Amino acid sequence: MPRPSRIAVPFIGALAIGALLAGCGGAAPSGPEQEPREESAEGTPEPREPSPEQEPVNQDLACMIGEWTLDLADYAVQSQEYLTSLGIPLESIAFGGSHTLSFTEETFSAGWDMQTDAVVHGVPIATSFEAAGLGEWIPDSDGENRFTTSGWSYTVEPAVSDPTLEPPLIFDPAGSTPIIVGCVGDSLSIRADGAPLTGNFTRRG
Repeated sequence: MPRPSRIAVPFIGALAIGALLAGCGGAAPSGPEQEPREESAEGTPEPREPSPEQEPVNQDLACMIGEWTLDLADYAVQSQEYLTSLGIPLESIAFGGSHTLSFTEETFSAGWDMQTDAVVHGVPIATSFEAAGLGEWIPDSDGENRFTTSGWSYTVEPAVSDPTLEPPLIFDPAGSTPIIVGCVGDSLSIRADGAPLTGNFTRRG
């Protein structure tokens, strides 16, 4: 059963977190233009916009085959910077647990076992989220180092401890938005086209 990527919540602060961060499945919310994030000291690659003059070579797509774990601390920093830049009174946000991705040459799987803790305008928000699923990924013919997804299904149905707030997805696994990939060695970055945040992953094993 499809799950919404934007969750209605009873107050504006939590709505901003749930809706803006989960905007990874579509166009970025309106707001100030964000400067591109610089490459980290560890060499984490940023997803590269496709060049219309180049043929799709998909070297990053080949690199992404394997198992990956999201850098939750980095994602929390991005979330904090982005939301506060929009004027949202977010005092703190942190993600615990894990979010994993696994890619073969044709399929991918994802697992979430996450906790979210935030304080918005003095109001604490806490929730846990668990889910898993699998589908197929397809190189996008419109640009290099991009893919789309197909045939997504949940193997573990989403379970949220507090239904008013669901952790944001790096991308909607059941959506049609192209995913932009940057991959070098043991570092993978993924961003849905038009989304404000990037998921930076480290290879497992």
